[in-house]
Amino acid sequence: MGVQGPELITYFRGPQTLDEELARHKQTTWLVCLYAAWHPACVNFAPVFAELSASYSLDNLKFGKLDVGR
Repeated sequence: MGVQGPELITYFRGPQTLDEELARHKQTTWLVCLYAAWHPACVNFAPVFAELSASYSLDNLKFGKLDVGR
């Protein structure tokens, strides 16, 4: 099942990229979803997180995802 509709999510490739982004945008609050692509609960939560990102993203509030299975 894929995510349908708009999303404003930054996908991080690992903890280092997350750390770099946090350091670059110190005035931004991030809501980061740690997920495993194979886990059913994570798959079911993906559309909810996408909808939240589309509805509530601001210049100082951003949404990100980090696949902990990688």
